[in-house]
Amino acid sequence: MSDKPAAYQLGIYISIVFIIVFGLFTYWSFNYKKELIRKNAESTAKSISTSIIGAVNGKLTTAQELTITLSEQLIYHHSKNDFLLILENLLSRHEHITSFQVTAYYSDNPKVPNFYFSEKLHEGFYSQFSNQQEIICYEVEKVLTPMRSANLPGWSIPFSCPRQNQLAVIYYYPFQFEYKNSNRSVNGYISCEVSLDFLNRMILSTKVGKEGFAFLISSDGTFLTHPVQEYILNQNLFNLPRQFYRGSLEELHRFVNDDFGSVIVYPDPLQNKKCISFHSKIETTGWILATVFPYRELFKELYWLLAKMIVLTILFVTTIFLSIFYISKRVMRPLSEVTHQIHRFSSDSHEYDFEIKNEADALLHSLKRLRKTYEKFRMNEAESLEKSKKLQSEMQTASEIQRSIIPPQGLWNLNGNGISLFSVFRPANMVSGDLYDFFMVDEKHLLITIGDVSGSGVPAALFMGVAHTFIKSYAKGNSAKTIVENVNSVLCRNNSNQFFLTLFLGILNIDDGTFNYCNAGHAPVYHIPGNGKMNVLNATHGLPLGLFSERIYEESTLLLHYGDKLIMFTDGITDQTNDAGKHFGETQLRDLVGYLKSGSPQEIAENIITHVKKFSENQNHPDDLSLIVFQYDNQDKERIATYLNK
Repeated sequence: MSDKPAAYQLGIYISIVFIIVFGLFTYWSFNYKKELIRKNAESTAKSISTSIIGAVNGKLTTAQELTITLSEQLIYHHSKNDFLLILENLLSRHEHITSFQVTAYYSDNPKVPNFYFSEKLHEGFYSQFSNQQEIICYEVEKVLTPMRSANLPGWSIPFSCPRQNQLAVIYYYPFQFEYKNSNRSVNGYISCEVSLDFLNRMILSTKVGKEGFAFLISSDGTFLTHPVQEYILNQNLFNLPRQFYRGSLEELHRFVNDDFGSVIVYPDPLQNKKCISFHSKIETTGWILATVFPYRELFKELYWLLAKMIVLTILFVTTIFLSIFYISKRVMRPLSEVTHQIHRFSSDSHEYDFEIKNEADALLHSLKRLRKTYEKFRMNEAESLEKSKKLQSEMQTASEIQRSIIPPQGLWNLNGNGISLFSVFRPANMVSGDLYDFFMVDEKHLLITIGDVSGSGVPAALFMGVAHTFIKSYAKGNSAKTIVENVNSVLCRNNSNQFFLTLFLGILNIDDGTFNYCNAGHAPVYHIPGNGKMNVLNATHGLPLGLFSERIYEESTLLLHYGDKLIMFTDGITDQTNDAGKHFGETQLRDLVGYLKSGSPQEIAENIITHVKKFSENQNHPDDLSLIVFQYDNQDKERIATYLNK
């Protein structure tokens, strides 16, 4: 190849290097994206498994709790002669439970068994009571015999129930009770039969991607549920045919024993196509829930992208070769002159070697390409700068809008006018997730509130703005807990990002000093009576807002007297840290408030902020910071109400 033009040689070498580098990059990118897709599938599998396991555990736990409750109420319902009716009622209410079997011995006749049996049928119930032990089903008896011998509560092995022609599992619970209010005692056992067919239908109804599915296996590998009905209780994971599983038995044992993992399978329901199966354990029974995702579904887009990259590589390499041939046939004179000038510049030699003329062509092409790249870089840099300025402007506007919603920080009203309040608001960034407000609900009731949204930045600020609007909307009425419950209910709607708001909200009757308040997971409030002995209002009346829409909240009432103060704050104060990483903390804040309690609201607030700033002097603010110091003085109440209503 040495006799070929230099441009041709350079093109060949560049093409080879490009193929190698692009091939390595494609290989790395393919595997990296493949791993990302696999992790995403694993995350999806965990989510699906959590949902299914929660449902299965719910059904199994319900069966356990009902069984235990029946044992505790047995004597009572036996004396009322309605125990069979209770069993039938429970069977009608719980679709997954098919029968109850109870054997009990009472102390007044300990040798005579009391046998209760109730079974759900398609057309109703079959129930009976007898004074002798009966065998209703030999399959059930076969399962119960070793459990009665062990006399320990627990779940049986799955079995096929011939009575209902379905698969089932039994929860066995032995009991013995002595009743203090009577001299009676009872012992025996209760068995609750749960339909595996019901669990199978419930699991199969769960979507796993487009084509995937989920199933249950026991701790020994036996299939308990499966899309192929013949597998259930008849097929074992460790005896799968080679076309279904091609790995080692050690891998399968890890699959069964680990809490979470994956394995490659080729399941029959998906025509033995390659799939990845993730598994999770159900702690209640030791069963394993497996979710199966087809490879073709998971990696379809990735393989399509790889095919496009290969085609583009072929086209690009072909273009390089064609360009090289074209370059080698171009007019040599301008290119030779470029080469000559470069040669003269570098060596002060006027000699010219015509064998290197094509090198100049390649160099000129590179310079043009570099210039285009540089121009593109400059354009991108200008665009990035413009976007940065625009974002900064939008954030500044958002900050101004938020500050227009929240009352400005500083002193409100004057001492002696009836209400004196000083507020501080310092966001960690341009916008904040903190919330505080105070306004007159009617002529004699003042609403005051402070809260903190989880997280920070724009999302928290937006959630704060929504919460503030709802507080304003539901402020009518004088019950703090009613306002909090209403705001919580609307915040829970469409709260897909799971934001929540800690909130302290109180309603003050400015005539008699009655302060009705509700604390929804917020920091405590400090109450400083006129006598100076500080109280900490640390009672929590419910969870933060935005988590559970039906949550009921409590409330408390405090009677404020002349000169009483309330200090409210967000955790941005107590979470401040010093150089040693130590938090300012509630203890230090409480001691500081106790020392400053005789000052005015402004003096107390400014001293608190000064101490916090000094404590965290060399540290960045980790959180938004808000503080309200409020003093009650019941003089000239009508003028106060008029002032705050403006």
